[in-house]
Amino acid sequence: MKKLNIISFFFSIIVFFLPIWRINFKAPQFPQSLGIYFYLYKIKEEKKNDIYNIDILNHYIGIKKIKSENFNELKIITILFVVIMFIKLIELSKKEKTLSLNIIELIMYNISIAIALFCIFKYNNIFFKNIDKRAPYSSLMEESGYRPPILGKKKIGKIEIKSYPEIVFFFLKTNFFIKIIKIIKKKKNEK
Repeated sequence: MKKLNIISFFFSIIVFFLPIWRINFKAPQFPQSLGIYFYLYKIKEEKKNDIYNIDILNHYIGIKKIKSENFNELKIITILFVVIMFIKLIELSKKEKTLSLNIIELIMYNISIAIALFCIFKYNNIFFKNIDKRAPYSSLMEESGYRPPILGKKKIGKIEIKSYPEIVFFFLKTNFFIKIIKIIKKKKNEK
């Protein structure tokens, strides 16, 4: 059980330093592709000026500019993960593991996931529902009812968008399953 706690703690630390998700845009005028990384607490461009260039593409189809301040929910998720880290530190320091700490941590993971899903749907609506009708290709967006992929790839005109999890996403999933295993083991030991 101690090894699982150490692995889980290590995965939780990595989450703060590496991106969780990536979105790439490929267009004829940007053949090298443009990218945005989503970290636990921020969004970051893959290469210098990628967000600026994505905003140029978005301008032509009538989508709002990407601004970090639009992603306020990332702050809430970050706070939840800081609390999760403290719980993990308590777990590592205690000899007697409590079921309640494991359950609290699992609940916080679920709240974080719920907030992240809320963000995806909220921003999908903010960016793609209120299209600026003055944009040159806004009619293409409205006719197609286009929404970027949450997972996978899609094309609108000559622009291809890919959205995929990064390795840290799988660390989070592993952490989640480690927590479930710990709760099940603890429950069995109590019987």
